[in-house]
Amino acid sequence: MIQNPLLSALIVLAVIFGAASKKIRDSEMRSAAAREQTIFLAFIYIFVKSGKTLVEALLESSKRRDLMRHLAGEAAKLRRMTELKTLPVALNNYRHPNPEFALLIRSIGEDVEGGFGLDTKLERMLETIIVREGERWSRYVNTVETLGEATVAIILLTPLFYLLGAIFGGFNTLIIVLVAAVASVAMYVVSAASTPTALVEIPQYIVAISTALIILSSAALFVTFFMPTLYIYAPLVTGAVLLGWGLFAHFRYVRRAVGEGEGAYLMLDTLASRMKAGYPIGKSLEAMRDERYNEYAKRMAHGLEAKPLNKLMRIAIETIKVARHGGLGAEALGLLSRLALRVHLAFTEARARMKLYDGLSIISGAIIIAISAFTLMPFTQIPPEVATEVQRIIAQPSLDPIYPPALLTSLFLGSAISRTSDQTIAGTWRAGAGVLTTLASYLIASTVVPA
Repeated sequence: MIQNPLLSALIVLAVIFGAASKKIRDSEMRSAAAREQTIFLAFIYIFVKSGKTLVEALLESSKRRDLMRHLAGEAAKLRRMTELKTLPVALNNYRHPNPEFALLIRSIGEDVEGGFGLDTKLERMLETIIVREGERWSRYVNTVETLGEATVAIILLTPLFYLLGAIFGGFNTLIIVLVAAVASVAMYVVSAASTPTALVEIPQYIVAISTALIILSSAALFVTFFMPTLYIYAPLVTGAVLLGWGLFAHFRYVRRAVGEGEGAYLMLDTLASRMKAGYPIGKSLEAMRDERYNEYAKRMAHGLEAKPLNKLMRIAIETIKVARHGGLGAEALGLLSRLALRVHLAFTEARARMKLYDGLSIISGAIIIAISAFTLMPFTQIPPEVATEVQRIIAQPSLDPIYPPALLTSLFLGSAISRTSDQTIAGTWRAGAGVLTTLASYLIASTVVPA
């Protein structure tokens, strides 16, 4: 019996933490498997179709950690299990926190045990999973629209908080910042968690620089709460920096990564068509002229390494490499092309639906300033003889209290929308444009309403 109450409490906390950490770890594994199982099955299909055994396919898949960080490890685990047991037993005994992925592996094990045509089974499974991948992206598109509607709600509620609170009762405008920050973080987390496949993978140092700039910009704009002398210079500098860096990252990395998704399925489809017509792969790659993928085609034709930023293009390149070594026909390339097409169209649809909310996030701060200015305007026209009496009930009308929250709201929403639209926070140009637009709106509104 433990007599020390502090020790007892620590033991209880340790047990709770251990149980919670296992739940969190299992949840992360389920989510990772759901995102990566389509790519995993595609690679297993590619290697089996090219003539390799299932064990060899697992070994090859375990080397693709850059494309499927979690399931590459599971492929290596399955490969080790086959060294201790027979392949059918290893597959049938496989367990994973994601029941869908575990059933997929055990279903493959049943066919291996029964001696059925594994490549035919994998082809049927891949056809099914292409449809399901489309459904997952459709759900993501609906989630994206819901997040966009939440953006509109934040924009409209912010001036309401100020007008009903700051004017009639000394409302602390820091609460507006807290609401906007929490909403933006929720948008970011939901977007990241619900994405079926992370397609845009730009260099990590670009993402790190963008994240640091957003944090520093938040700190700089937060200072405007306490130092009105920085009302012009802080948003001008931070907005210009975020806009300039964001445009660089967008045109240098993000735009290229999105465009590569279209090139991936076009390259696979073109190559499949030419293989059906009897053209050898090497000559077909040399003959490709479409600017959306000819650079990668020529590099593969000459045996050079290519480093695309889009996961679909990287899968396409790996597929063509296997096809060049023989054993992978036009049907397999066509099947992978349909997968790439389905995913790319769903991704571009999600981005297209976010265009409206992109614009709203950019002008969010300006809308907050404009609504506040129009509402405060009647109070600025009160005759001097009654102004003193009115101000006993109503505070002095001013844009100063709402201006810093409007700046931070545009910064937070622009950053969250970048993650939702482009799958990366590196596109800081939306946040920068939002801050500069808010500044311009404040300067214009200050000519009507006293600042």
